[in-house]
Amino acid sequence: MSRESLATRLHIFNPNPNPAVRGDAKILSNWLETIRQARNMTAHHDRFWNETSTRIAPKLPKHRSGSHAKGWWGNDWDIFRKSSGPAAFLTMENYLTSQIDGPAWTEKFISLMDRYPQIPKSDMGFPDGWRVSPLWRVDGSAH
Repeated sequence: MSRESLATRLHIFNPNPNPAVRGDAKILSNWLETIRQARNMTAHHDRFWNETSTRIAPKLPKHRSGSHAKGWWGNDWDIFRKSSGPAAFLTMENYLTSQIDGPAWTEKFISLMDRYPQIPKSDMGFPDGWRVSPLWRVDGSAH
């Protein structure tokens, strides 16, 4: 299976108007490298929950406007474009796991955040309204 095919299966789409070019292999490669970096950080007991370095900042899909914007999966990421900290990474991880295994990881993560309300979500880079964004909704309406 090619990287483009895998990206297509994971709903990581390229904004190219050519319908033959679907999966965005560049974003997929970046996301896999970002996961590797996060794995190394946690394996070596580095700080993660309020990490601000770019090594765990995944490349986000491009925003689209105009007639091509309706339903474009990249626009769902807009509230995370200015996030620092692991919020964009965790959202990327959530997106990938939901494509593979449905909402199970999302539900566990939200339950974990609910158990520790004293943790400032803004320090993690989570913007206001993150839980109702299409990328975090558990009602099945996310892409």
